[in-house]
Amino acid sequence: MNKFKVAGLAMALGLSTNLYASDFSYNYVDLALGKADSSDINSSTGDYSSFSGGFVFQDSLYFSVESTTYEYDNVDAETLQFGIGAYTATSLSNTDMYGTVRIANSEIGSVDESGFQIDGGIRSALTAHIELDAKLKYHDVFDDSGVGYQATVRFYPAPQISFGAGYEYYDFNDNDINTAYANFRYNF
Repeated sequence: MNKFKVAGLAMALGLSTNLYASDFSYNYVDLALGKADSSDINSSTGDYSSFSGGFVFQDSLYFSVESTTYEYDNVDAETLQFGIGAYTATSLSNTDMYGTVRIANSEIGSVDESGFQIDGGIRSALTAHIELDAKLKYHDVFDDSGVGYQATVRFYPAPQISFGAGYEYYDFNDNDINTAYANFRYNF
């Protein structure tokens, strides 16, 4: 089936039922898998995986955890982050703003460093079942700080479950990493 027909069918289904994406949950687990291109590691392509989650503990505050791995032929890079986030509704009824501050530990090959990361983003319900989640990232790990951005589009066939696709650019220790991924999220 033509990919445009599939996209049209998905949009028609999203417009025909209740709005799930606007019930943004910050209690979630998320798994993302994809491919990452690196400017520093012999300009190679590697595997990307990320497992993350959030748990609301008071009103609009939540715990945040994320484990990310980049696997290339000659080196692996892993980052583990723990922190606290906050979110708030905006004047638009279908949009939230959020931010997180996390302690980060990264390992590239045998080099291990700690630092922090700060994210700020928006989540917006574009249609009844489609959400856009976009954020900016600033991190200070290793000798250099870096910035990045990430955008994910999620389709909600049910309120607790979404499937999505996204793109991330990340300046990681003077290494430009471009990642395309698919993800699955479960809200509880």
